[in-house]
Formats: sequence, C-alpha cells, structure tokens
Amino acid sequence: MDRLDFNVKINKQDSTRLCLGKSAGLSSSFDKDKHPFTLSEINNSGQVANDFIKLDGSLISADIEIMANPKLSKTDKIAYMQSELSIVQEYYRAINPLRIIEDSGNFQFLYTNVLDESPSEIKQTLIVNKELGSVSGVDQSGWGDCWFESSLASLARTTQGQLTIAKMIKQNKDGTYTVTFPGLKKHKVIVSEAEIKKDQLSNNAKWADILESAVIKLYPKQVKDGASATRAMRLLTGKRAETRYVDANSKDSYIAKILEKALERNELLTAGSKDTLHNNSIVNDHDYTVIAYDPTTQYITLRNPFGDNANSGDLPKDTAEVGGPPVDGVLNLGDGLIAMSIDTFKRNYDIIQHTL
Repeated sequence: MDRLDFNVKINKQDSTRLCLGKSAGLSSSFDKDKHPFTLSEINNSGQVANDFIKLDGSLISADIEIMANPKLSKTDKIAYMQSELSIVQEYYRAINPLRIIEDSGNFQFLYTNVLDESPSEIKQTLIVNKELGSVSGVDQSGWGDCWFESSLASLARTTQGQLTIAKMIKQNKDGTYTVTFPGLKKHKVIVSEAEIKKDQLSNNAKWADILESAVIKLYPKQVKDGASATRAMRLLTGKRAETRYVDANSKDSYIAKILEKALERNELLTAGSKDTLHNNSIVNDHDYTVIAYDPTTQYITLRNPFGDNANSGDLPKDTAEVGGPPVDGVLNLGDGLIAMSIDTFKRNYDIIQHTL
C-alpha cells in the first residue's frame, strides 16, 4: 500500500470513529443546527492538529511529484523519500516527549520504521498523536483561570471528552451560545460574541473561547484570584475530583502509579506548581495539564495552559528554548509542552489533581 492509499484508509477510519462517537452520545441529543461543534472540528481545532494536516498534505503532494517524475532514477527517488522521512522524524521529535531518550520504546519503533522505509507505520503514528490538536486549542490569556484552562485541555485530550465539549454548547438563533456544564446542569450560561470579544481571550479554538467566557461570567472572583482545578473538573464532568499531595520525599513509584492510572482511565489530570520555585522553566503557583507519562524513561509531559513556555507568565528570558537543551531539568517541546523526570517534577510540583 503506498502512502496515498494509506492516507485514504486513515480518513475512512476517522469517519468511522466519528460515527462511533455519535452512537456514544451525539446521535440522540446532538443537533448540528443547535450545537455548532462536531467531534471532528474539536479534534482538529488546535495548532498542533493544523500543523499535522499541513504536513500530511505536503508529504502526499511531494510523494506524487517524486514518483511521477520520469527524470528521476529509482536511486534518486529512494534518496528523496529517505530525506522526506527524515523530515517526518524531526517533526515527530518536536512534538512527542518520547524523543527525549532515543532508545525509548515508541521512538525506537518509529526510528526502525524510518530505516525500513515503512511510511504507513509513520503515518499511523502521526494520526495517533493528532489528539494534541484539540489540547492546543486551549490557551490562557490574562485571566487567573489556569485551574479551568488546564482542566479543559485535559478534557479535550480524549474522544469522550470532545463529545462532552460538543454537547455543552448550544447555538441560539440570535447568535449567542448557551453553555450547560455537566456539573451544573440546572444553571445555563448565555454567552454573546460581544462578551467573548470583551473578555480578550487567547484560545486558538472558538469552543474554548465560549467555555472560558462562560466561566468568567459564572465565577468572576475565581477567574481573577484563582481556584482549585478540582472545581473545574467537577464543573466539566459532573464527577468527583481529588487532590494528591507530593513533595521531594514522595516515592517515584507513588507518583508514577497516580499518573499511569489516571491517564489509563482517561481521567482529567493536572499538576500544580509550588508557590516558590528555583526553576526558570516552570511558572510558579500554576496549574498544568498532564499529557503523558512514559514508564520507560520515567518522563512526564505537561502543558502550560498559556500555550507557550517561553517568557510566558513570570518566566525569565533564560527559560528552556523550544527544541533546545534542558534548563533546570525541563525540556521545552513547543506549544506549551514541557517534559521532565519524576525527580524534577516532585521538586517543582506539590499537587496532582484528577477526576474519580
């Protein structure tokens, strides 16, 4: 199967997954005329997903051009394809935390496929990691609502979470939106375009702007002064949430177990940094979305809800640069994504919060 055929197959799988998503909750209560965002639109609303789509398109175009060129010998075509695959590899490294250790499981799997010229496997890897697209649709602005934004990004990570988001927002005939949070079903919040503009929000995704604007109306004091992420988790899911406290003396296995179980169960999962830090790459007293934990490398990947981890918040100018060496044990992966060892994590974070 060539890469173009594989891409068509993946698109069919995406359509099937969307149908399954509808049967899981959209079919009976989801009316496109009332609810403005489909599962697919939410999943592809962030910058990372948009970059993937552009990359996919450029690779397919390049493949067709290379293979159809009669002036290129078979050796030349192979050389071009290998060069192209190296570009995919570098892009994968730029957004995937597993690039930290080159002999880690997933990276080694990808690297082997690059050497074996198995583009279909690489395409599959790219599709799987497109879930970060919806996460990158959430970018905090000047409001003190990292507790909400980090939790919303966590909800957007999964297909079920995206279904929940789609069902929260109803579009009214006058152009306003009615937001119904699962944890506050009897209290509906009306949000207008004028209010969204007045709030001066920074989200890449419109659905994130609507939900954040609704929270600003709902909790005007807490979006200025801050609150617990457990409040946002209960609001977004209707489920109970709990706080786990960690410190420098916490066992690595204890932290790993919390993260692995929460991620395995698709729970909302955030981590709060300490009030006082001696780390130039982490914002103090700030909630981060926990994106991944790799048991092989014992590295944790988090996302700063500012959507940028260079000079954002109170970070100094000498914070870790995107794709550069670690600073104070923190790697900057871009789009607010950072990665660190458990040891670095427990020196800088004191709470882990997740739904039950």
